[in-house]
Amino acid sequence: MHNGQDEKLNRLLGESGSLAERAQLASELDEDRLRIAAPHSRYAKEELECRRTERATQAVTRLGDKITGLMETIHRASQGIQEKTDKLLDLYDRISKS
Repeated sequence: MHNGQDEKLNRLLGESGSLAERAQLASELDEDRLRIAAPHSRYAKEELECRRTERATQAVTRLGDKITGLMETIHRASQGIQEKTDKLLDLYDRISKS
């Protein structure tokens, strides 16, 4: 695996092949080799940035899901508190009328 990755890295940095081939090579590299190649290859830099953006987007989506779940929990908890408050007010009214 590493030898294949190293070969792709060398081919990308050697700037041989068509633009499409270099873009394809960049997409096949692992993160470590992309970081090595990024300062020297715009294809590696673009691929690395694309992966980072994708991870950030996924993280924001997961965070949004968690916030939605938290909001639902808070809403349910507040409904429970409201029900208990209503019962206490009813009890208070009954006691105060006695």
